[in-house]
Amino acid sequence: MVLLLSCAALLTAQPTVTAQTLAHRYSFFSATNDSTNVVDLVGTNDGTLFDDAVITGGQLQLDGNAYVQLQPGIVTNDLAVTVEAWGDYPPLAEQGLWANLFDFGTQDAALQDSYSLSFCVNVSGSDDLDAAISDFDNANVNRQNCYGPSTLLPGTTDSYIAAVFNPPAGYASLYVNGVLEATIAITNTITPGIRDLDNLIGYDNWDDAKMVANLDEFRVWNGALNGLEIAASSENGAANLNTNAGTITSLTISAGTQVVEGGEEPATVLATATLVTNAVDVTTLATFSSANTNLITVDTAGAIHGKAPGSALVSAFYGGQSNSVSVTVIEPVSILTHRYSFNDPSTVVIDSVGTLNGNLEGSAYESGGQVYFDGTNGYVDLSSNSFSNNGIISGYQSATIDYWATFGALDNWNYAWAFGNTVGGAGSDYIHSVVRDGNTQHELDDYVTGFAMLGDFANETVHCTTIIDPPTGHLAVYTNGVLSGYLANDFSPPLSDIATNLIYIGHSLWTADPLTPGSYNEFRVYNGTLTPQQIALADALGPNNTNLVVGALQSIRVSLPPVMQLGDITVGGVLADYSNLTNYSLLGNSTTPQFVYTSSDSNVVYQETDGKLHAVGEGSATITATYESFTSSQSVTVAHTPVLVNRYSFHDAVGSTNVADSVGGSAWTGILPNGGTFTGTNLQLLGSGIQYVQLPSGILSNY
Repeated sequence: MVLLLSCAALLTAQPTVTAQTLAHRYSFFSATNDSTNVVDLVGTNDGTLFDDAVITGGQLQLDGNAYVQLQPGIVTNDLAVTVEAWGDYPPLAEQGLWANLFDFGTQDAALQDSYSLSFCVNVSGSDDLDAAISDFDNANVNRQNCYGPSTLLPGTTDSYIAAVFNPPAGYASLYVNGVLEATIAITNTITPGIRDLDNLIGYDNWDDAKMVANLDEFRVWNGALNGLEIAASSENGAANLNTNAGTITSLTISAGTQVVEGGEEPATVLATATLVTNAVDVTTLATFSSANTNLITVDTAGAIHGKAPGSALVSAFYGGQSNSVSVTVIEPVSILTHRYSFNDPSTVVIDSVGTLNGNLEGSAYESGGQVYFDGTNGYVDLSSNSFSNNGIISGYQSATIDYWATFGALDNWNYAWAFGNTVGGAGSDYIHSVVRDGNTQHELDDYVTGFAMLGDFANETVHCTTIIDPPTGHLAVYTNGVLSGYLANDFSPPLSDIATNLIYIGHSLWTADPLTPGSYNEFRVYNGTLTPQQIALADALGPNNTNLVVGALQSIRVSLPPVMQLGDITVGGVLADYSNLTNYSLLGNSTTPQFVYTSSDSNVVYQETDGKLHAVGEGSATITATYESFTSSQSVTVAHTPVLVNRYSFHDAVGSTNVADSVGGSAWTGILPNGGTFTGTNLQLLGSGIQYVQLPSGILSNY
């Protein structure tokens, strides 16, 4: 997921991410039986046992009615964090819904988890593991989830889990028993971002079910362990603090043999080492090159970009080893196979391109080129001749779903579209798109794969495009022509696995779910994947035009703020103009930067490998972007203008126990732990330290 990110932290020197060190260690295996305290052997963050929690037999025993409360500040000022845990886990049936291994965050006034890092072992009955991060917002609003199948964990003994949150490098990853199971791109941050006031083991800040597990060891690192270190840590076990994987002995790069011109294909790099048993994913550590950059380029994250038809070797390098793979760039092939423009006032829904006609069900009706659903019993059913069409996408290698719609007030389980089957009232062999209410998640799921994207569709008019590409392991969602959700290398089931029984627009495959209120004025299906440029062009042209010829690249333009405040971080912008598409964002529509920045003065502005520009010194610098054979430059001035960020005027209502921040807002509201009296114009406190104002943690740590 790629978003523009601005950080208000004021830094006086070039920031660096230091090597990770072990910050907190809880070794239950070495604790005496019936210990009453949870001792931090490395740091000073001891914990407290609550309810039925007990340390016995060398384990912290959590029976589903127990948890550990750690002290505030466990990840304060950390830029990246790794959490490791060894333990025994019961079968999933014994685990409550939303049971968390840990949650470092806070609870807001609505008793919801906010500003947090967490790891859930049973996500709403979907049998998923979920390493999640939310910053500057309620976890339901800006939560970024890294899912993995929970079948890897419950019912096992002596299992190892590691959750890595690495905002500086833009990813979160989930490991089970030393093996990388899932990774996602993230834009959320830890510092600033996480408010680690209520830090829990075996519980969360939503008051969900408590976890059932027996833990041997729990560690928190103030940095991101890499795949080799995690593999070594897993093999060495809870009692051995050793993350050395040894010497790299071989490297293997794997990628799809083809990439579409204008598209991208992820590469995966595995390494073997002398002190670990299995090959380890080292993609984030490797460097890459292309034998012919006119045909193929490879960015720092290993994403292979097709520039022009032809073949070239792509190579990976790490630890003194290298390996190459041949990749061929092919011309884009995406064919419009089904189109519904809703221009027929009858009960028949006409496919103007293919033969998959459907029916209006319930109160649904067509008028003025739109189909309308009242959210009570109206929807579109395209299932009547789905078998003869092999479903709507089940016969394709990859597919694109594209629609324009205006939604009403949404429920928690409203569906934009759903393809699959219903068995026993539940969805089966499916793929679907969920548009939620204020929860603001938009999900795309198969059996255990899914992701949430930003964007609340309730009472909004949107153009939404979904790319489903099993051959490359991609799922991606674009909102109004801009990439808003992305999952790479994690979608393996072929589209032929999707049942051809039911094809719905505005209806769920779960019989108990509500119908979707709103209207659609265009719904399209493509055999193949549209390129990001074609999606942006479709958004610009609107629902009445299907000509998606982008044309040749004409020029690029750097589009940065002319003035940055000292300490600001921005991903900036490089816009590209094609023959038929202008102002296309090369960064906003890709998972990784497709261009290279250079700065004339890195002491004023410098670029991280993730494309972010950091304002680190007062003065001016010229920023130059290079993409394919084009370059563009812009001057940026870094200034230091003090900004009022928190103001407490003590004009709160008489009787209030909160102290409002009139500038920073509710996130920085103070409290009166031991009372105090508001008069309407000031705050009166008793002396001798009895009464005082407690301000939120981290109020100065960003500056």
